[in-house]
Amino acid sequence: MKDNVFTMRSTPYKFGPGVTAEIGDDLAALGLGRVLVVTDPGVAATGLPERALNLIREKKIKAELFQDVSIEPTDVAVTKAIEFAQAFGADGYVAIGGGSVMDTTKIMNLYVT
Repeated sequence: MKDNVFTMRSTPYKFGPGVTAEIGDDLAALGLGRVLVVTDPGVAATGLPERALNLIREKKIKAELFQDVSIEPTDVAVTKAIEFAQAFGADGYVAIGGGSVMDTTKIMNLYVT
């Protein structure tokens, strides 16, 4: 092969002071109407997920918080997360936390869709 050009597309990432304040606008721009914010109890204790939830709701987006992600989630923990996601019926997700939170959120989305 002699291809010299390739295209890579990725989820956009934002960094910088004050970027959290833009979360509602970003989700509204995606056309989302129901968003599930997912985190673990440790991160929830910082208040950041609750702040994000309020910023999302300010844009008239229905939003709920699932904060029961366990570290190294078991099948029981993931099943609980999936059931919560199915009951809420989100059309988008926001994961706030580390690998376990991101993995659980991806699994929730996979099983709900």
